[in-house]
Amino acid sequence: MNKLYTHNSYQNNIDCFIEDYNRLNTNSHFFDSETLKFFGEKRSTMKILKRTEKIKDVSGIVHECYVLSSLQKTFTGNKRRHYAFFDVDTLKEVIIV
Repeated sequence: MNKLYTHNSYQNNIDCFIEDYNRLNTNSHFFDSETLKFFGEKRSTMKILKRTEKIKDVSGIVHECYVLSSLQKTFTGNKRRHYAFFDVDTLKEVIIV
């Protein structure tokens, strides 16, 4: 398995993050074009925020996470900012309340 990119690489290129995510989470469809289209997102509007955050998941476990910021279109055509959290070690999505 190839070495993961560093966090600094993720800040500059969302494609590096998505490549690592897909390599570690082979059964996930999070970044598939049809999934993004369904949720009104585009890869071009996504970015990884500069700092990692400590996030508590729905089970109460604390994870250090990368924060993915994206712009979603609503069904009415408005736009809203959405944040997704990914564990820094596994790159699995952390679900919060």
